[in-house]
Amino acid sequence: MNYLFSSDRLEGFANLRNFFPSRLEYNDYLKWSANHFNDYVLLYGHKVVSINPIYDGHLIDHLEICIEDNNKTISKLYAKNISLATGITKNIPVGIFLDEKNKKIMHPNDFLNNLEHEFNDKNSDYKFLVIGSGQSAAEITNHLSDHYPNIELCLRNYSLWPADETEFSNEIFSSHSAKNFFAYDEKLKEKVLLDFKNTNYSVVDSALIKQLYNKMYSQKVSKI
Repeated sequence: MNYLFSSDRLEGFANLRNFFPSRLEYNDYLKWSANHFNDYVLLYGHKVVSINPIYDGHLIDHLEICIEDNNKTISKLYAKNISLATGITKNIPVGIFLDEKNKKIMHPNDFLNNLEHEFNDKNSDYKFLVIGSGQSAAEITNHLSDHYPNIELCLRNYSLWPADETEFSNEIFSSHSAKNFFAYDEKLKEKVLLDFKNTNYSVVDSALIKQLYNKMYSQKVSKI
């Protein structure tokens, strides 16, 4: 809300009656947030190679963090405390190998950068296969359809399932539900995760499903 107010869009966003910002707006929000830390030392494009304890006698006094930049140069930082937020790793289907030299096989993380580099002729008759059934796959399909009018495009799933955003399903994300979840045994945790999988995983926003279907139908009509 602070971001929207600072951007003079709070009332306009509220008037949308929609809690989902576009990717463009969300990206701008992240930049806005990052700018609040300009007085701190921020290092992007670095990889943590190792974290080593530094002892004072028999006790750990602080930590040594070895980091590597894009040029493979190693440097060291020192800290009393470290907060780890590693995120998720790329999920690559078995049999598909990503190669830095072959950027025509793209993970969603690298999609926009590789697309502009490898497929710069927007009017060419490229062929694309999108593997997946979640929000990213649907957005990639939509993006390709909007920017490459002459391509042959295949989405490797018979159907796209909508995300369950109904009130009772959203209760799973409440603080009360989270506390209960961590007290469950492993078998019950697996059942809960499976039952509520369609709130977040391999599902697509209903509005985007409708948009894609309308595009596909319009393409069929245009061939008459």
